[in-house]
Amino acid sequence: MADSEIQKAGNDLGLAAEQQDLERLWGAADGLAKLIEMIEPNIDRIADYPATIELAASYRKAFPDMLAGSKLLRDSITGGDPDGVTAGSVQLARGLEAYRATRALLGPLAEQALLMKRLLVQ
Repeated sequence: MADSEIQKAGNDLGLAAEQQDLERLWGAADGLAKLIEMIEPNIDRIADYPATIELAASYRKAFPDMLAGSKLLRDSITGGDPDGVTAGSVQLARGLEAYRATRALLGPLAEQALLMKRLLVQ
């Protein structure tokens, strides 16, 4: 679920930037910041399991730039700071690029979880 929300936020950010829609850009950045803040405390829980240690490390690599970039972007739009908008966008893009590795890890883990659920719940 969180992955689809992050993907949606990334798509919204791209579309808003393309359309130069600052209000929509602000909303997408704010929503992403809040989502990351909600998810981030749970990383420690998945770091305790050998099968998800790599996933936790990948989240820890991507989330700081995603969070800081989205906050800087949102706050710079609010404050009318074009240099901050640029810096926030660059930092956020760096985090979203790092998140691609996380998404690559999620697919096989999700498949494994579904298989385990079917086998164990029968």
